[in-house]
Amino acid sequence: GVQTCALPITIWTVWFESYGDKKIPCIKAARDFTNLGLKEAKELVEACPCAVLSTADESLARRMYEELLEISYTCTYDGRPSGVKVELRRAEIAPA
Repeated sequence: GVQTCALPITIWTVWFESYGDKKIPCIKAARDFTNLGLKEAKELVEACPCAVLSTADESLARRMYEELLEISYTCTYDGRPSGVKVELRRAEIAPA
């Protein structure tokens, strides 16, 4: 479950879990939401599970998460206070 913390959430991370048979759409989504080139986006998707986007913009993280869900991609996103290690805060947040 989600860990609670007294500090405000300031960093949002979208996690690629697996791409199944949707590799090309996932590479496109990675390129659309990051500044990665084709080669880097492909390497990122192939390295999953991994963090693909960390941002202070919750709406950007949410849009990427929702787009990945639309293409039947297994993904999660979470929020954490700035300075807290990602490995300690990783948890799935259910869609609103």
